[in-house]
Amino acid sequence: MKNESTSASNADGNFLLGGDEMGARMRELDWSKNPLGPTERWPQSLKTAVRIMLTSRQPMFVWWGDELINLYNDPYKAIIGGKHPEALGQPASHVWREIWDQIAPRAESAMLKNEGTYDEALLLIMERNGYPEETYYTFSYSPVPNDEGDTGGIICANTDDTQRIIGERQLKLLRELATRTADARTFDEACTLSASCLETNPYDLPFAMIYLVDPDQQQVFLAGTCGIEPNHIAVPQTVAFDSDTVWPFAEAIATHQTKLIKILEGDFGNLPCGVWERTPHQAVAVPISPSGQTGKAGILIAGLNPFRLFDDNYKGFMELVAAQIAASIANAQAYEQERKRAEALAEIDRAKTVFFSNVSHEFRTPLTLMLGPLEETLANCANLLPPKEQEQLKMVQRNGLRLLKLVNSLLDFSRIEAGRVQASYEPTDLAIFTAELASVFRSAIERAGMQLSVNCPPLPAPVYVDRQMWEKIVFNLLSNAFKFTLAGKIAVSLQWVEKEDALTRGRSDAGKEDALTWGHGDAGNYLSQTLSASSSPPSAFVELSVRDTGIGIPAGEIPHLFERFHRVKGAQGRTFEGSGIGLSLVQELVKMHGGTVEVTSVLGAGSCFTVLIPTGYAHLPPDRISATRTLTSTALGAAPYLEEALRWLPEEAG
Repeated sequence: MKNESTSASNADGNFLLGGDEMGARMRELDWSKNPLGPTERWPQSLKTAVRIMLTSRQPMFVWWGDELINLYNDPYKAIIGGKHPEALGQPASHVWREIWDQIAPRAESAMLKNEGTYDEALLLIMERNGYPEETYYTFSYSPVPNDEGDTGGIICANTDDTQRIIGERQLKLLRELATRTADARTFDEACTLSASCLETNPYDLPFAMIYLVDPDQQQVFLAGTCGIEPNHIAVPQTVAFDSDTVWPFAEAIATHQTKLIKILEGDFGNLPCGVWERTPHQAVAVPISPSGQTGKAGILIAGLNPFRLFDDNYKGFMELVAAQIAASIANAQAYEQERKRAEALAEIDRAKTVFFSNVSHEFRTPLTLMLGPLEETLANCANLLPPKEQEQLKMVQRNGLRLLKLVNSLLDFSRIEAGRVQASYEPTDLAIFTAELASVFRSAIERAGMQLSVNCPPLPAPVYVDRQMWEKIVFNLLSNAFKFTLAGKIAVSLQWVEKEDALTRGRSDAGKEDALTWGHGDAGNYLSQTLSASSSPPSAFVELSVRDTGIGIPAGEIPHLFERFHRVKGAQGRTFEGSGIGLSLVQELVKMHGGTVEVTSVLGAGSCFTVLIPTGYAHLPPDRISATRTLTSTALGAAPYLEEALRWLPEEAG
């Protein structure tokens, strides 16, 4: 009974009930004058297909008969556009004449071969609103049998992918601009990279020119092109603001507004059309305005897609493109400013280095000439002088040595910065050498009522070091420890560390809860980099540590400890004097050995400085192995350090 009722309903036209506007139009249309004939004569398969179509919320149409008469539902009105409502009941070849060459083979496949088709995001240039329009649709043609069992027509469901496809390609271009222009270092590079990015979207930018404003603000000059030759008639190399030209440079810059330019054919003939087969009939001038700059950086001139309206979305996209180009130009300008600033600072630094070098030499020569006779006088004539005069001469000698030590440190820095340090790395019994250097301070430390512990067991092999540099490393670390240790003990140790242990072991007191560690580079990272970067990585390392029970270092000072001329504020040491270059020099000398230096400190409990250098010589400059020095040595031996340490002791201790 249900099937009979349904058939009766279809027979009297009830299959057209509902369907909103299109259902009403189909009910009102005089189908007797249409090739389909009166609805009561329509085959049941057509009625069923129409009923499915009218009740669907997806855009759908049915084409029926040899002429493929067009029937569609309400959601399909957005697709058919201005062809509605006249398209109802018309042959599909008439409704879609502009794209029939594309869709006719698909319709024939369904009608003649009874084979369905499927297309995803197919480009169709439709003329549905009075102009050709770029669209993308996903759709399938499904054959519908007639009552005789042959193919009577087609039913099709549609998905509009236009906004998705356009949005994806525009977003891709903006990402390309952001990524590829991020490292631009000059204006020219920023514009060239930007233009090359624009070439990746010839759909929305068939051609484009980037112009920058001349510094005098009186003209613009070409900085980049895409899709069009630089010598094209439409591409002027420079344009004065007061020139009469099709491109509205002055207006766009003055108003800071995007300007639309129409009817280009009359001005330049055929312009490049990108991927399209039609020349752009519009272009746009968009100001390029880097943020933070008072002037306008330039203008983007771009041909527009001939199959899209220049609506707010298209305009917004073009302005985003210009903004991204502006950002790349601003980045390039910032880099250029930073480069000039860095060059100026480097020049100041070079001048400072030359100054220190010259001053060091100027001071060093008279000091050396003065200290030589002074030492001879004290050695040969001490018994002939009254005690007071002897003490005065010794005071002159001590301060002269101190000044010479400072001058030599400045000279070392100037040579390091100028790349003129002449190291000579020699195989050395580092255990014996280090123990001898450390023992120099024993008398001063014991006079201060403290203990000196030296633990330097024999090493398996000689270690390549510059002996003069190693001497300065040990003496500076010991001098620093003695200065800030008022009671207790100073311990010096040297040990051989296998590669595996060096990679896993902690640094000194780093495991203690209150310990703070800092160095010129994390030891673990340094070791990993050393091992991976070297073709012959060291199999072991040598670790020197100088530990004290001194006052410790405040947490805020530790990160700055190895900075040149830095002094710890308010430190309660044996003296307030100091140049702030000793530890900085230690760091530089350790680096020259391919090593690292770190400090671990607990405030009020002491500090431990740890130096780690590779064994072997693969990490050292080959030309400096056992090399001959041509520059004057700055090594002074232990005397200046020891004399300075003794001077810090109170009178009764001396």
